[in-house]
Amino acid sequence: MSVTLKDIAKAAGVHQTVVSVVLNNKKYTRVSPERREYIRRIAEEMGYRPNLQAVSLRRRKKATVGVFLPLWRDVLLLEQIKGLADGSNRYDIPLTYYFGMTADSYCRFIDSMTSFHHTGIISYVPFWDREYEKILSKLEEYMDSGGKIISLNTLRWPMKKTITLDIDDEEGGRIAADHLLEKNPASYAVFTSATLTHDLREAAFCGRIRGKKSEADLSVFHVAENELRCEFILSEIDRMLDQVKRPAGIMTVCTEFTGLILTSCEKRGWKYGVDFELVGYDFAPRYGDYIQVPRVVQPFREMGSLAMDKLYHLLLGDEVQSEILKPILQEGGEEV
Repeated sequence: MSVTLKDIAKAAGVHQTVVSVVLNNKKYTRVSPERREYIRRIAEEMGYRPNLQAVSLRRRKKATVGVFLPLWRDVLLLEQIKGLADGSNRYDIPLTYYFGMTADSYCRFIDSMTSFHHTGIISYVPFWDREYEKILSKLEEYMDSGGKIISLNTLRWPMKKTITLDIDDEEGGRIAADHLLEKNPASYAVFTSATLTHDLREAAFCGRIRGKKSEADLSVFHVAENELRCEFILSEIDRMLDQVKRPAGIMTVCTEFTGLILTSCEKRGWKYGVDFELVGYDFAPRYGDYIQVPRVVQPFREMGSLAMDKLYHLLLGDEVQSEILKPILQEGGEEV
């Protein structure tokens, strides 16, 4: 059951009106700074959360948060939407979703937020678009009018004034390397494609292996973005398996490559845990009836939920910090 102003007033030994004045940041000189801090502390200890819907109705504004996401068709985006839904339910704030990843679609999104008087934005930002400065100008215009913004997965791109939530891609490479180092294979290999996130994971993986075993047999196999065809990927996987020494410790920085590597190893008669070890990324498929490879899991659901937490506190006028979330290594068959 939610905590009310009446509950806090009773606990603090003051009138309900005084609690309302303090928690809604109203100016009232008869309430001393010490008493204000005392009431706020009691409210926090009791788990009080202002109802932003009620506050917005009193201000005659529609209390809705706009969410701008990429047009991905994968499980990670679903996980993020689940986390956003968790926060939406927690704070009783409805969400309106928009999808795209171009400067034009993003600017239309910002314009719609202004016209419908939404309270805030949680969004990816197409920072790679040639019209990035136009996007930043729109963001600043929105913030100058009082809008609050949480930016997601910015890859540490310089975002002016916004609070950002990112995932530490280098940490993913490091924890994969640490897992394979414990297995002490005869050689190490990383299978990757040429994107910024994959490059970060690959570099951290190789750096960790070299740092722990400077003389290790370590190979990197790249697939260019214009060569992401199944037949070409399989030929590159075969090339990798031809070159590595067994038992091989392999990491793939891309979710889709995991099943292809396992299939290629099976065709060669290689046994998992004997001829090779493999660390996948995010959602490794079941392999037969007995193997699920360990994988680096990115906390997308946590990111969505945390974005709602941070936006909620921004809307209350609290100080909020940007944050970088760390992936974990998950072994066994549990679903994320």
